[in-house]
Amino acid sequence: MCIRDRGARICQLPGKMHYEAAWPVRKLALKCTPHHVRYLPDFKLYALSTSTTTKWREPKIDEDDAHFVSLVNTRRAKAMARGGVEEQFAIRLLLPGTLESAWQHTLDPGEHVQTVQSVQLRNTRTGALQSLLAAGTAFPGGEDTPCRGRTLLFDVAWRMRSSGHAGAGPGGAGQPEWVGRLACVREAKMACTALSGLEGHLAIAVGNKLIVHSWDGESVTPGAFFDTPLHTATINVVKNFILLGDLQKGAFFLRWKDTGHEKHLTQLAKDFEHMDVLATEFLVDGSALSMLAADTVGNVFSLSY
Repeated sequence: MCIRDRGARICQLPGKMHYEAAWPVRKLALKCTPHHVRYLPDFKLYALSTSTTTKWREPKIDEDDAHFVSLVNTRRAKAMARGGVEEQFAIRLLLPGTLESAWQHTLDPGEHVQTVQSVQLRNTRTGALQSLLAAGTAFPGGEDTPCRGRTLLFDVAWRMRSSGHAGAGPGGAGQPEWVGRLACVREAKMACTALSGLEGHLAIAVGNKLIVHSWDGESVTPGAFFDTPLHTATINVVKNFILLGDLQKGAFFLRWKDTGHEKHLTQLAKDFEHMDVLATEFLVDGSALSMLAADTVGNVFSLSY
């Protein structure tokens, strides 16, 4: 109950909230394991990557692909050791407020989501900026098995539901709903561990390389690369500056330059302490730009250039 503007208001708190904690908390039963959550400001939605167990199914094998045969054999052995099941990941779109699932895309069995980001890419054909949902994946098999990956780009749109359509979102025929469309798939010979938008381009950490791609509305094309030390855990971008966090070799500060006829990445500085970085972020304070890095033992470092 509150008194405001010479009047009294009697309000009721939401019944699904828990108030015994320091902050009001609401729990959402997903019936699966959540891994990443990302807010999509252009669509006002939440993107969530989840995983659940599924029965082992034999994939189609190209006997000429020795790496894929080795990966399938390793996955099969792990699945049989777990009772004939393996993990299967999915990407969901959640509505704010209700947190109901509006759309879902299920990945291939054995494919793990490494990162989920909202990116704005400039179409090289039309020059228009397009907001997309990007995900980097990997097919882990173990230290003795080659790990491949993919980059997935989803086009998220708002449309009217047709009659007889059994969508995931609430409402019936004629009601608007959010849907996603797989706009682009790029295969990689190594895991896609991190990605971010970069002045209309897409920067992807593939194995021990950072590759900047351009977007033409249908596919992405590599235009520049930088050799990273070991395993890129995070990518952060402010304007044309890039902050990389390596799992064992610390933080790296890069600059992206695109003059139209020349595109390249330049290393400006790096951390010589060789921290085991798990998370990084830029800290902007007026005209001052600082960098934050968190390691595996819980320490947070403030870095400057």
